[in-house]
Amino acid sequence: MEILEEQTSRAGHIMQTVISYVENRVEYSRLLVAEKVTYLTTAALSGLILAFFSGLILFFLSVGLALYIGEKMGQMATGFFVVSLGYLVFLIFMMLFIKPGMERKISSSIINALDNEEEPK
Repeated sequence: MEILEEQTSRAGHIMQTVISYVENRVEYSRLLVAEKVTYLTTAALSGLILAFFSGLILFFLSVGLALYIGEKMGQMATGFFVVSLGYLVFLIFMMLFIKPGMERKISSSIINALDNEEEPK
């Protein structure tokens, strides 16, 4: 009878340990997901802010260049047309040659950030 009680007590202790382990593992997984989501959100937000200000600078430089070219050519509209044509050529180049590699690189960096068990940099 004593052996049965001892075995029941051990089984109860093992069950409590297993339950505690599972609860801790679930909590750890939640914290890990929260950390990775925070890291990816922060990286995306900082990238968007950088892209916004870079776009703003590029916009004003483009307007300045268009005005300069228009002044030199005698017609302001021609300056804006030349700058727009330059952007069109750049866009076509990007879509043909750079876009596939850029998509792979971005996908790869997101997957690496999600798979990485170490602390995000």
